[in-house]
Amino acid sequence: MKDDVLRPASTRSKIVVNLDTTDGYKYKIDPYDKVRMKLLKPNKDLFIAYEDTIKQLQDNAKFQPKKKQMPICLKLPAYLLELIVLLFFFYIFFLIIQLALFNLVIIGIIFALGKKIY
Repeated sequence: MKDDVLRPASTRSKIVVNLDTTDGYKYKIDPYDKVRMKLLKPNKDLFIAYEDTIKQLQDNAKFQPKKKQMPICLKLPAYLLELIVLLFFFYIFFLIIQLALFNLVIIGIIFALGKKIY
């Protein structure tokens, strides 16, 4: 087994490449990791291989991540369900408002009758 496999995970170092999607697909690497990549192998072999791989990824759209979209056959029922739930809540809201207004009317009638009786 390799010595690096036997070492604890905390002593292993990894080079992380971030994907920036704000303006197309750009791969960003930390400057510290860039220097480490140049020094890990002689003649900057690792860094040259990294640059070649990044160039292949940026040139070929097949290797770039796609934005997943829900198919229309699943999107339509989801929108219908959302609409039904919203309509249900609006219906309940209007029922509560009607009951509250009815109660206010009844209280007003009781108050008017109580005033007449008094």
